[in-house]
Amino acid sequence: MLNPNNNFEHGDLAYLPPELHLLLPFARKRKIPKGSYLIEEGIVSHYFFLVVEGIFRTFRTIDAEEYITGFTFPGDIDGSAYSFFTTDPANETIQAITEAKIIVFYKADFTAQKRKDPALEDFILKLLSNYINILQNRLLEHQSITAEERYLLLLKQQPVESARIPLTYIASFLGISRERLSRIRKLIQV
Repeated sequence: MLNPNNNFEHGDLAYLPPELHLLLPFARKRKIPKGSYLIEEGIVSHYFFLVVEGIFRTFRTIDAEEYITGFTFPGDIDGSAYSFFTTDPANETIQAITEAKIIVFYKADFTAQKRKDPALEDFILKLLSNYINILQNRLLEHQSITAEERYLLLLKQQPVESARIPLTYIASFLGISRERLSRIRKLIQV
Protein backbone atom coordinates (compact mmCIF):
# COMPACT_ATOMS: atom_id res chain seq x y z
CA MET A 1 0.00 0.00 0.00
CA LEU A 2 1.84 2.96 -1.29
CA ASN A 3 -0.64 5.56 -0.15
CA PRO A 4 -3.14 4.23 2.41
CA ASN A 5 -6.06 6.21 3.74
CA ASN A 6 -6.36 8.73 0.94
CA ASN A 7 -9.43 10.89 1.09
CA PHE A 8 -10.66 9.89 -2.35
CA GLU A 9 -14.37 9.33 -2.57
CA HIS A 10 -15.16 5.81 -3.71
CA GLY A 11 -15.14 5.99 -7.48
CA ASP A 12 -14.94 9.79 -7.64
CA LEU A 13 -11.83 10.49 -9.66
CA ALA A 14 -12.06 14.25 -9.09
CA TYR A 15 -10.32 13.67 -5.76
CA LEU A 16 -7.26 12.06 -7.30
CA PRO A 17 -4.00 13.94 -6.95
CA PRO A 18 -3.48 16.15 -10.01
CA GLU A 19 -0.45 14.10 -11.03
CA LEU A 20 -2.54 10.98 -11.48
CA HIS A 21 -4.90 12.90 -13.73
CA LEU A 22 -1.94 13.17 -16.13
CA LEU A 23 -1.91 9.38 -16.33
CA LEU A 24 -5.66 8.75 -16.49
CA PRO A 25 -5.84 8.84 -20.30
CA PHE A 26 -3.46 5.85 -20.32
CA ALA A 27 -4.87 4.03 -17.29
CA ARG A 28 -6.95 0.89 -17.58
CA LYS A 29 -9.98 0.02 -15.49
CA ARG A 30 -10.20 -3.58 -14.38
CA LYS A 31 -12.62 -5.72 -12.43
CA ILE A 32 -10.83 -8.19 -10.19
CA PRO A 33 -12.57 -11.37 -8.99
CA LYS A 34 -12.33 -12.31 -5.33
CA GLY A 35 -9.26 -14.47 -4.71
CA SER A 36 -7.36 -13.26 -7.79
CA TYR A 37 -3.67 -12.50 -7.54
CA LEU A 38 -2.81 -9.07 -8.88
CA ILE A 39 0.91 -9.25 -8.16
CA GLU A 40 2.75 -12.49 -7.49
CA GLU A 41 5.98 -13.08 -5.65
CA GLY A 42 8.73 -13.98 -8.12
CA ILE A 43 7.11 -12.22 -11.11
CA VAL A 44 8.09 -8.73 -12.32
CA SER A 45 5.32 -6.15 -11.86
CA HIS A 46 5.19 -3.28 -14.34
CA TYR A 47 2.31 -1.35 -12.81
CA PHE A 48 0.74 0.18 -9.74
CA PHE A 49 -2.98 0.51 -9.15
CA LEU A 50 -5.64 2.59 -7.43
CA VAL A 51 -8.37 0.71 -5.59
CA VAL A 52 -11.79 2.06 -6.51
CA GLU A 53 -13.74 -0.73 -4.78
CA GLY A 54 -12.70 -3.80 -2.84
CA ILE A 55 -10.02 -4.94 -0.43
CA PHE A 56 -6.63 -6.53 -1.07
CA ARG A 57 -4.05 -8.20 1.13
CA THR A 58 -0.30 -8.11 0.69
CA PHE A 59 1.70 -11.05 1.98
CA ARG A 60 5.01 -12.82 1.80
CA THR A 61 5.54 -16.54 2.04
CA ILE A 62 8.34 -17.89 4.23
CA ASP A 63 8.76 -21.64 4.70
CA ALA A 64 5.27 -22.24 3.22
CA GLU A 65 3.70 -19.86 5.77
CA GLU A 66 1.96 -16.66 4.68
CA TYR A 67 2.71 -13.45 6.56
CA ILE A 68 0.33 -10.60 5.82
CA THR A 69 2.12 -7.27 5.74
CA GLY A 70 -0.84 -5.03 4.92
CA PHE A 71 -4.29 -4.44 3.52
CA THR A 72 -5.31 -2.11 0.72
CA PHE A 73 -8.67 -0.34 0.77
CA PRO A 74 -10.68 1.90 -1.58
CA GLY A 75 -8.74 5.08 -2.30
CA ASP A 76 -5.38 3.42 -1.68
CA ILE A 77 -2.62 3.14 -4.24
CA ASP A 78 -0.77 -0.16 -4.21
CA GLY A 79 1.72 -2.27 -6.10
CA SER A 80 5.13 -3.79 -5.67
CA ALA A 81 7.26 -0.66 -5.41
CA TYR A 82 10.45 -2.71 -5.46
CA SER A 83 9.53 -4.58 -8.63
CA PHE A 84 8.07 -1.50 -10.34
CA PHE A 85 11.26 0.53 -9.94
CA THR A 86 13.93 -2.16 -10.25
CA THR A 87 12.20 -4.50 -12.74
CA ASP A 88 13.28 -7.35 -10.47
CA PRO A 89 10.68 -9.94 -9.47
CA ALA A 90 8.21 -8.88 -6.78
CA ASN A 91 8.98 -10.12 -3.29
CA GLU A 92 5.35 -10.04 -2.21
CA THR A 93 1.95 -11.19 -3.42
CA ILE A 94 -1.15 -8.98 -3.61
CA GLN A 95 -4.48 -10.79 -3.65
CA ALA A 96 -8.09 -9.57 -3.82
CA ILE A 97 -9.95 -10.43 -0.63
CA THR A 98 -13.22 -9.24 -2.18
CA GLU A 99 -14.40 -8.51 -5.68
CA ALA A 100 -12.74 -5.28 -6.68
CA LYS A 101 -12.49 -2.50 -9.22
CA ILE A 102 -9.13 -0.89 -9.83
CA ILE A 103 -7.43 1.57 -12.13
CA VAL A 104 -4.07 0.32 -13.41
CA PHE A 105 -1.17 2.63 -14.23
CA TYR A 106 1.62 1.01 -16.26
CA LYS A 107 5.29 1.87 -15.92
CA ALA A 108 5.77 2.52 -19.66
CA ASP A 109 3.03 5.16 -19.61
CA PHE A 110 4.38 6.63 -16.39
CA THR A 111 7.90 6.85 -17.82
CA ALA A 112 6.72 8.48 -21.03
CA GLN A 113 4.61 11.06 -19.18
CA LYS A 114 7.33 11.70 -16.60
CA ARG A 115 9.55 12.98 -19.40
CA LYS A 116 6.84 15.48 -20.35
CA ASP A 117 5.92 16.55 -16.81
CA PRO A 118 8.47 16.42 -13.97
CA ALA A 119 5.63 16.76 -11.44
CA LEU A 120 5.17 13.01 -11.79
CA GLU A 121 8.67 12.43 -10.42
CA ASP A 122 7.83 14.52 -7.35
CA PHE A 123 4.55 12.63 -6.99
CA ILE A 124 6.32 9.25 -6.95
CA LEU A 125 8.84 10.56 -4.41
CA LYS A 126 5.93 11.67 -2.21
CA LEU A 127 4.28 8.27 -2.54
CA LEU A 128 7.48 6.45 -1.67
CA SER A 129 8.20 8.77 1.27
CA ASN A 130 4.70 8.13 2.57
CA TYR A 131 5.18 4.38 2.09
CA ILE A 132 8.42 4.44 4.09
CA ASN A 133 6.67 6.39 6.84
CA ILE A 134 3.83 3.85 6.94
CA LEU A 135 6.28 0.96 7.22
CA GLN A 136 8.22 2.72 9.98
CA ASN A 137 4.99 3.40 11.87
CA ARG A 138 3.88 -0.20 11.46
CA LEU A 139 7.24 -1.46 12.77
CA LEU A 140 7.00 0.90 15.74
CA GLU A 141 3.42 -0.22 16.43
CA HIS A 142 4.54 -3.87 16.47
CA GLN A 143 7.23 -2.98 18.99
CA SER A 144 5.35 -0.53 21.20
CA ILE A 145 1.67 -1.51 21.38
CA THR A 146 -0.14 -4.76 22.00
CA ALA A 147 -1.94 -6.87 19.42
CA GLU A 148 -5.22 -5.75 21.00
CA GLU A 149 -4.27 -2.10 20.52
CA ARG A 150 -3.21 -2.76 16.91
CA TYR A 151 -6.54 -4.50 16.29
CA LEU A 152 -8.45 -1.55 17.76
CA LEU A 153 -6.40 0.77 15.56
CA LEU A 154 -7.37 -1.24 12.46
CA LEU A 155 -11.04 -1.08 13.50
CA LYS A 156 -10.79 2.67 14.06
CA GLN A 157 -9.03 3.36 10.74
CA GLN A 158 -11.20 1.03 8.63
CA PRO A 159 -14.43 0.35 10.57
CA VAL A 160 -16.53 -0.86 7.62
CA GLU A 161 -13.87 -2.52 5.50
CA SER A 162 -12.23 -4.42 8.38
CA ALA A 163 -15.48 -6.32 8.93
CA ARG A 164 -15.07 -7.79 5.42
CA ILE A 165 -11.59 -9.20 6.11
CA PRO A 166 -11.43 -12.86 7.21
CA LEU A 167 -10.27 -13.18 10.80
CA THR A 168 -7.43 -15.50 9.74
CA TYR A 169 -5.97 -12.65 7.67
CA ILE A 170 -6.38 -10.11 10.47
CA ALA A 171 -4.66 -12.49 12.92
CA SER A 172 -1.76 -12.96 10.49
CA PHE A 173 -1.44 -9.19 10.04
CA LEU A 174 -1.37 -8.73 13.82
CA GLY A 175 1.16 -11.55 14.22
CA ILE A 176 -1.08 -13.62 16.50
CA SER A 177 -3.10 -16.83 16.30
CA ARG A 178 -6.73 -16.79 15.28
CA GLU A 179 -7.63 -18.11 18.75
CA ARG A 180 -5.91 -15.16 20.40
CA LEU A 181 -7.73 -12.76 18.07
CA SER A 182 -11.04 -14.42 19.08
CA ARG A 183 -10.20 -13.83 22.75
CA ILE A 184 -9.36 -10.18 22.01
CA ARG A 185 -12.64 -9.75 20.11
CA LYS A 186 -14.59 -11.21 23.07
CA LEU A 187 -12.88 -8.82 25.49
CA ILE A 188 -13.68 -5.84 23.29
CA GLN A 189 -17.35 -6.79 23.00
CA VAL A 190 -17.79 -6.92 26.80
